[in-house]
Amino acid sequence: MAITISRVDLEALIGPEATAWLLARFGGLSLYIPKRPGAGQAIEAVVGAVAFEVLQAEFGAMNVSLPGKPKQVLKDQIAPMIEQGLSHNEIAQQLGCSWRYVAMVKADMGLTKPQATQKARREAERNA
Repeated sequence: MAITISRVDLEALIGPEATAWLLARFGGLSLYIPKRPGAGQAIEAVVGAVAFEVLQAEFGAMNVSLPGKPKQVLKDQIAPMIEQGLSHNEIAQQLGCSWRYVAMVKADMGLTKPQATQKARREAERNA
């Protein structure tokens, strides 16, 4: 079973500090919360034992879709990386976003060439 949780709900559940740590490490991912005691040490190391117990009680044996980083934060990080000449894939991999989002930010910055419009096939055939 999978569930999506908002940042606000997550903060109400485990607190703002543990939420910030969790999202800094796993934001934007679908994260499996194990129910078995002793499992999930990577998550527990990030949020702490108490917050992890709360997550296990609420979402044990479930995949939780976590909110991603705020878009403005990503844009502010993407712009200098584009200017440094990194590829879309390199940026996406480093920031944990999609290459398509990087391309959209690049287009918003005006750094892409406008796409040429393609003539309809019939018109092209008539002119041939």
